[in-house]
Amino acid sequence: MDVFLMIRRKKLTIFTDAKDTTTVLELKKMIEGILKVTPQSQMLFNKDSQLMDDEKTLAEYGLTSATAKAQSPAPIGLALRWINTKRLCCGLDETDASTNLASQRFCNIPSSFD
Repeated sequence: MDVFLMIRRKKLTIFTDAKDTTTVLELKKMIEGILKVTPQSQMLFNKDSQLMDDEKTLAEYGLTSATAKAQSPAPIGLALRWINTKRLCCGLDETDASTNLASQRFCNIPSSFD
């Protein structure tokens, strides 16, 4: 079944649809077609601000046709990082213990999608 998604990063919003059997990596490839950013440079976050695993399907994150409808698409957070420096889009070191909080503040990874 189709799931409808709203992918957000800062002031950028992408509306797209996919099957609930689509993997996160396949979703990243869809985003690559739009933004020209490789899947390795993308990090996707679910509504609980958990980093989404490339190998899991959207259904495994609870994104189904019942929860992600056209009139109320499921929100997904997007952060970009530079591969060569292993830094987040906001320039913070990925291994820093404060990255999660800092990325929410500076990269607009929402702490909740209310």
